[in-house]
Amino acid sequence: MMAAMLSENRISNSESTSLRRLFASAVARAAICVSLALSATAVSAVTLDKINYTALPGDRVQVRMQLSEPVGAEPLSFTINNPARVAIDFPGTSLNLADKSQNIGIGNAESVTAVEAEGRTRVVVNLVNMVPYDLTSDGNVVTLTLEGMQADITADMVSETATLAGSASGAQIRDIDFAAGRAVKRK
Repeated sequence: MMAAMLSENRISNSESTSLRRLFASAVARAAICVSLALSATAVSAVTLDKINYTALPGDRVQVRMQLSEPVGAEPLSFTINNPARVAIDFPGTSLNLADKSQNIGIGNAESVTAVEAEGRTRVVVNLVNMVPYDLTSDGNVVTLTLEGMQADITADMVSETATLAGSASGAQIRDIDFAAGRAVKRK
């Protein structure tokens, strides 16, 4: 009986060792697959390869950004008023530029700078004054066209005179005297 127990124990230990080796092999294979997937993603990531600009008539400026692959959707853009800037975000894009910053000096465009952080690239166009702009994408090229005139961000006046809500037509305020102490009424 003792021999049978020892024999079963050896089989049990042998099966346990085989299971451990099989598990270790599966973990190693999974790690290799994950590593390959990550490196394939890094190799196939979209890159911003080129930024150039062109002067257009009327002090307008066109900034062209060329990527390694077509842009799926138009990138997100937003403005900052002080200092005047237009920013464009390219998610899932890394930089492949020799110069990350360029002086422009045409119209209202001062310079353009590209930075990469947290899996995205941001292109910032620094302006003298905020101007209207148009952002378009065609294949792997995104084009920012800056107008030459300063943006009018003031609201048009509805009327020349303001009327308070609930005020009567023709009502007037007369003879107000601001004196220290108690109110004085004039007759």
